[in-house]
Amino acid sequence: FARALVLNPQNTRALFNSARACMRVKKHHDARTYYERIVRSPYRQIAPEIVLAALAEVHIREADFTTAKELLAQAHDLNSREPSVYLVRAFLYEELEQYEEAVSSYLTYWEYRKMVPDYNKKGLLFLRAGMYHRAAEAFMCAVRMNPHDAGAWFNAGYAYALMNEHVTAQQCYSRAIEYDPAF
Repeated sequence: FARALVLNPQNTRALFNSARACMRVKKHHDARTYYERIVRSPYRQIAPEIVLAALAEVHIREADFTTAKELLAQAHDLNSREPSVYLVRAFLYEELEQYEEAVSSYLTYWEYRKMVPDYNKKGLLFLRAGMYHRAAEAFMCAVRMNPHDAGAWFNAGYAYALMNEHVTAQQCYSRAIEYDPAF
């Protein structure tokens, strides 16, 4: 990316990829600098709502939640159907321990990406939000997709135990041990 930036310092794709690389190695300040250059550039090759969502992610990592919320609101105003806005919003809500909002954002993200959700992840979010019945449903979806997933069986058992459905919980725990004796 550095070579592309030397050849053309206005190359917003190279700036964006450089910022993503910085995020991977936790150089958040450098990533923020690259994203801010894209925001100021008149030669944007990347949709501004995507850049704003990425910049919001940097602010989340830096624990600047107020700025992250503002950037996400701007990104949402530009394109309310951009999946990355909802994904970063879910990260924000997880950091703020607002799990119901995080769940809602993840569900919208998966809907707009037309993806099959990671039901284990979905179930864990429902657990954190205290939505035990929905968590159990999500974990059971996970085991229907992969019946040999011991972790999903264990998580389902935990959700059922929290709902005082101990017989069902025990059956799930037994399946988890069947597929992975370490449980």
